[in-house]
Amino acid sequence: MRNFLRALAEQRWDDHRYYHHSRINQSLHLISAISFVITYVLLFTQPVAAALFGWIFAMCIRQVGHFFFRAQGL
Repeated sequence: MRNFLRALAEQRWDDHRYYHHSRINQSLHLISAISFVITYVLLFTQPVAAALFGWIFAMCIRQVGHFFFRAQGL
């Protein structure tokens, strides 16, 4: 279990170090975060729309930054 937690911590650090220093990726994360706030507002009136919006839009925008704007040479 200790090795698993150590590997997880290393992956989280690599994620931060390689992906979160890109301005484009940071902007996409901001858009995603704002989208999640909208999702929480929708949750009280339209839960199905909130779930679809949160997973289809907000999560996809967040992952696009990791997929397309990753550090070169990795």
